[in-house]
Amino acid sequence: MTKYAAEAKCNVLDATVSGLQNKAEIDYIESQLSVLIAGLRGSAWIGGTRINSCIGKPMGGECTPSTAFTWTDKSATGTDGLWWNDRQPDNFKLIQDCMVLSNAEVPVVWSGGASWVSGRLDDLACDDFAVAYVCGKRPTLK
Repeated sequence: MTKYAAEAKCNVLDATVSGLQNKAEIDYIESQLSVLIAGLRGSAWIGGTRINSCIGKPMGGECTPSTAFTWTDKSATGTDGLWWNDRQPDNFKLIQDCMVLSNAEVPVVWSGGASWVSGRLDDLACDDFAVAYVCGKRPTLK
């Protein structure tokens, strides 16, 4: 499904596609993905998008792995949740404005030595396909 479809599914739950505050959250979500999509290699949409000043631009200058994206859920803050895969984000074809969390039973090594490891982030076009999504919402008092 696309990032837009994932956001719509989260909205039905009065939630939004969730950002990642830190490595502990990443580890927890990755462990749940490993169970939910066992045997599949794929990614889950995460609530982060490329900032306006980095859209359509290659990585470098003001667009670094720690500055090119912002959390969209208004709950996650800072950069502690930005654990990118090797050589990511790369803004391939200058259209990768959304963020996914990788899930794989074993690491994938690409030609040139870059690896795609479970529990790490990758940038992806928002209308591309991911097998899962992560919804989150603030708790409410009753």
